[in-house]
Amino acid sequence: MEHVKTMTIEEVVARNVKSYVQAIDKTNKWVYEKAGMSKQTYYNLLAGKGEVTRNVEKLNRLFRIQDPMYFYQADFVPPLSVEEIEKTSNLQQLAAANYHVGSTGSEARQLQHTFKTLDEVIDLLDTLHTVAEVNEL
Repeated sequence: MEHVKTMTIEEVVARNVKSYVQAIDKTNKWVYEKAGMSKQTYYNLLAGKGEVTRNVEKLNRLFRIQDPMYFYQADFVPPLSVEEIEKTSNLQQLAAANYHVGSTGSEARQLQHTFKTLDEVIDLLDTLHTVAEVNEL
């Protein structure tokens, strides 16, 4: 029988903070300086030690996170990384490349309409994803 070690809440928070900071492409130094933590306090947090609750509150203020339990989730999903966001923006550039570069008149209107429709579809998918998450609770 395999023994699976369960993570402590401090270890979960440490893992989630590391994932979050990596996803938003910030350095550890930037985070602890902007959050008003000492270097040792921040690295203790990343090791799952120290006053986790108080330090998570500082990170929540820094990153404007409203959910006080955000970093405590065992099934934590970090935000999109900078690279993932750039890949998404390339979709719009690819769509624009399908139209003539100096187009005017109906082609320009068609391009604008395409982008508007794409934005609406993305908003709809985002809303459906949120509803699905709420229904899982």
